[in-house]
Amino acid sequence: MTEQDKPVEEFRTLWGARVLWPSDMPDDMLEFSVRQATEQLETKNPDKQGADICDAIKKAFDDTWGQTWVIVCGKNFGCHAVHEKQKFVYFYIGQYAFMFYKI
Repeated sequence: MTEQDKPVEEFRTLWGARVLWPSDMPDDMLEFSVRQATEQLETKNPDKQGADICDAIKKAFDDTWGQTWVIVCGKNFGCHAVHEKQKFVYFYIGQYAFMFYKI
């Protein structure tokens, strides 16, 4: 694949988050993702309580959308993940990145 053939990463602002577009998640699940992350950021400091944020979001996702979700929150990370079709999203709220996927 040449540089010209690579897809261009584009972000769209949805529900106050900058979402990597196109996302591989239905709109209702995507909105739920952003709302869960936003709620956690309102009460917790991701620099000190990142694991607590991810645990709370994972519990909400497992309860609502079925088990085996992986939730990542941070400032600098990369990933290559195998996930269920239509069960992946990557977005930013402020300077914090979130990645949700189901295995």
